[in-house]
Amino acid sequence: MKIFDRPGFPNPARIRIVLAEKGFEPQVEFVSVDLIGAEHKQPAFLEKNPSGVLPVLQLDDGTYISESTAITEYLDNLNGDPRLTGKTPKEKAVIHMMQKRAETELL
Repeated sequence: MKIFDRPGFPNPARIRIVLAEKGFEPQVEFVSVDLIGAEHKQPAFLEKNPSGVLPVLQLDDGTYISESTAITEYLDNLNGDPRLTGKTPKEKAVIHMMQKRAETELL
């Protein structure tokens, strides 16, 4: 797996926290994207994520997943033990609600 991100930015930081918590960090290659040079707006990056935003997860089969919430859910469910995104419908809903609040009100 590869993560296209920029260290120090909030949404990519969320992904790094999940990777560390789940113990997946050693299995991931990090690719730093040059935001000042607008690398995320170039055709090569837009093929990965047409929205041109970070982070982006590239799976080993070539699939790209963008949006930090979607990446978080994917990584948390990867080993069948979703500790971070909820196990029950209620847990999932409350966690999703809090994530949206954090995104819209704090970040």
